[in-house]
Amino acid sequence: LAWMIVTSLILTFISTERGFGARIALSNSFGYGPIYFVVTQAIVIYTAFGLAPAFGPEVRDEVTLNRMIANLVGIAMAVLLAVVPPGNYGGDPGHTRKINSFHWQSVQTVVDFLVSCDATSGEAEVAKHIKT
Repeated sequence: LAWMIVTSLILTFISTERGFGARIALSNSFGYGPIYFVVTQAIVIYTAFGLAPAFGPEVRDEVTLNRMIANLVGIAMAVLLAVVPPGNYGGDPGHTRKINSFHWQSVQTVVDFLVSCDATSGEAEVAKHIKT
């Protein structure tokens, strides 16, 4: 328990912005790392004090070891995916441009149609402009 208090205090001190920003959120420099660390500690504490009385102290040790190994494997995978393949940092921006232009054209079509309609337009006229 003392280890968890010390590590949580150190992590919070490191991952929190200084000044007024500390009241708002954690630092963007660390991403979700501090949150995952706290969640992992919460899982370990829940298992140690929630499940250990029912299943014995062996469960506490197994879950603690399991969470440590899972975190290390997750860190190793993140490092591996950041390095291999080099230069592949996400999706092709061309796909995003195509989706963006499609939605932009769709919105333009709808706005043009709405501007051209008047109060006397019937359902038949509206239906012929709708593409399925």
